[in-house]
Amino acid sequence: MSSITDNEWKRVTSRVDKAMMCEFSVRKRGKPLTYPLSPFYDEDEDAVFVTSAPGLSKKFERVEEEPEATMLLFEHGVPLLVKGTIRMKDVDPWEGGQYMIDMIREAPEHKRDVFTEGFADLPNSRLTAFLMDWYVLRKIAYLEPEEVIELPDSDIPDIPSNSAIDVDEEEAGKHQRAVLSAVDDDGYPMCYPVEQISSDDTVYTLSTSGGGHPEGPACLLLHWYTEDIKQLGQRVIRGTGTRNDENEYVYDPAGSFETTMESELGRFKFAYWGKKLTREYFDESSRLKWTWDVSDIN
Repeated sequence: MSSITDNEWKRVTSRVDKAMMCEFSVRKRGKPLTYPLSPFYDEDEDAVFVTSAPGLSKKFERVEEEPEATMLLFEHGVPLLVKGTIRMKDVDPWEGGQYMIDMIREAPEHKRDVFTEGFADLPNSRLTAFLMDWYVLRKIAYLEPEEVIELPDSDIPDIPSNSAIDVDEEEAGKHQRAVLSAVDDDGYPMCYPVEQISSDDTVYTLSTSGGGHPEGPACLLLHWYTEDIKQLGQRVIRGTGTRNDENEYVYDPAGSFETTMESELGRFKFAYWGKKLTREYFDESSRLKWTWDVSDIN
């Protein structure tokens, strides 16, 4: 399963078991993409994994051709970057959803409580069932580790605004994390915490704890979340990195997309957007055959 040592594996699984969030990077048509995802450890399978609702799972659509991935664990200690390859669990999204519920039940108490309380806060109603039935459907992606890299611990920089991609001062001030990913010579989307970052309102000039990034396609992820993950926001920024005359890394954004769950309106937009994408995924317009019952999770 793994080419890392037993001690390294124990360190990874211990961190995953406690972590509410990691930064997960994949390669898609040669370009990196990084998302904040909740990692889990399956003790029976002795495997770490992340999940995605089917409608939001395009990040995994090319894993057969491009299985290389990294998981950056930044909670509960020094940052650990886990390099490996993705293996998708061979189950349908309904079985994947039940598997996810089972893993939540078996998670350490604090992590289990955060997820079960989050679901319990949702009204057990027809409206909730209609809006959120898609969310409990899951695709499961195991990360089979090949190397564990301990990164320097660094302070989180203040994130600047950037009008070119509509990041205003209010949004910039909320982000707690900034990471940059770029594909290395072996095809792995290496993801490193940003240590310093500035903006001239069009491009970013930055440095990371991982040192020099190669020039070319890259992904800058900005995100924040509350301890109970009931509120969160993320902006995925795709673009290109180059070196200027002073050998500084300059990141030129080509475009970005933002997801927030902070207000009731934001949650409604997320639910509507997710349901629309899930219907497109299944190529159907009828209600998904999933019975919502929060007692399945609690």
